[in-house]
Amino acid sequence: MEMKKGVILGFVLVIVFGAFAGAEVCNIDADIMLVIDASETMATPWYNPPLSNAKNAMNTFVNLLNPSYHKAGLVTFRTGATLDRALTTDYSAVHNKINGIQASGLTGMSSGIKKAREQLDSDNGRPGVSKAIIILSDGKPNTMTDGDICWFNTERCENDAINWANLAKHSNPNTVIYVIGHRIGPAETERRDFLKQIATSDNHYYDYWATDQESVLTEIFEQISLDICPCGNGIVDGNEQCDNSATNPLDGNTCLDVSSSYCGGTLACTDSCTFNTASCTACQSTSQCVDVDRRDSPSGPIRDEIKEGSYVYKGTTSYAYDVCDTADSTKLREAYCSGDSPAGDPILTGPGDCGVF
Repeated sequence: MEMKKGVILGFVLVIVFGAFAGAEVCNIDADIMLVIDASETMATPWYNPPLSNAKNAMNTFVNLLNPSYHKAGLVTFRTGATLDRALTTDYSAVHNKINGIQASGLTGMSSGIKKAREQLDSDNGRPGVSKAIIILSDGKPNTMTDGDICWFNTERCENDAINWANLAKHSNPNTVIYVIGHRIGPAETERRDFLKQIATSDNHYYDYWATDQESVLTEIFEQISLDICPCGNGIVDGNEQCDNSATNPLDGNTCLDVSSSYCGGTLACTDSCTFNTASCTACQSTSQCVDVDRRDSPSGPIRDEIKEGSYVYKGTTSYAYDVCDTADSTKLREAYCSGDSPAGDPILTGPGDCGVF
């Protein structure tokens, strides 16, 4: 499989969507327009029919949406463009329109982008929510929004599409355009360079050249979903502990990042989004993160003045009390103790107890 970020696939989609099967659904409101190249070349059977692959991947994508948060719409472009389905939460209607797409005619990409932008800005669109356009296409445009055809030189049609893409990006700051280049080979720099100009940035462009096109398309959509909704997407990204805000208040909407150890054990997110503390003993989270000055004298006080930027307190050899393992208050709070605490200590209240601030 060959898949590159920053290359387009063969139709353009602008999309904001949720998580994949079996994962937590993204809880970010989004209006998503799918913009599909349905020109005659998309029916050319290189390896597998590209339009058939695109339709199957689109249906898979729509199945991942959540009607509580996401509206989806569909535009196809040929010589001109058609609004096949206005923004809706009736996903069965979107599926029906996807399944009915037939390839014919020339490539009017600029008209497709224009239709998608108009729908996002219409009464069907919701003010203030994220807007996405996902474009899937296999080549350069050769018709313009005014119906003119670029027979021998596609530069005018390319500029027309770029202008409409820029209008979509800048007229609404919440709009992001993702472009997928379908069957864009490694040496096809002209098509790739053009499609990158349609996308919001190089990081919003994907392309691939593979025999197993449908599975690659699905993988690309997954990458786009992670870009759109990294928090609450059901996947542990970076240093997230867990990714289910319903069962773990330390994560989900707040996207708390964790890189510390937990009482000597390794913190891990299980399938049920709970902590794996198998190697921990007598440990619990504190309610706030406090850094305690280091004291090495067995006869000194357990707790000295609290200072920002200091590391954990190390007491006598009979016990150790770690409030935080770094000075970064966004890290996981931890408490660890072993042995008996000295009488009268304001933090450790009894034999083997861990105090909570």
